[in-house]
Amino acid sequence: MCSGADTAGALLVIVHIALGASRMNFRASNKNPEVVWRKKRRDELLAAGLPDFVVDDERRWTYVLLHGDEELESGWSPARITKTQATELLKILQQQYQSRIGLDLFGALEKRINDS
Repeated sequence: MCSGADTAGALLVIVHIALGASRMNFRASNKNPEVVWRKKRRDELLAAGLPDFVVDDERRWTYVLLHGDEELESGWSPARITKTQATELLKILQQQYQSRIGLDLFGALEKRINDS
């Protein structure tokens, strides 16, 4: 039987594999390629409709990528951005992530783009 810590650890590994990260290093987050990429692209991500509290927070960023929104905590979802912003955000994410498997934000953005 797996403990909660084992399950959480396994989930963290799966998330990082899905995000294309080669390894996780909490103590040196400024060296984490994911964090560095977000800092570099911060202005573009903000212009594409992501709020700063998502872009700047590792936990929220991961949650939004995995679930497609953060409606329960902050109320943010792709429905709150324009279709143009959704198109731009999707383009930015497609350049960064080789695989979209397990990343519901891709589908949520496509849904927003195709809304009537």
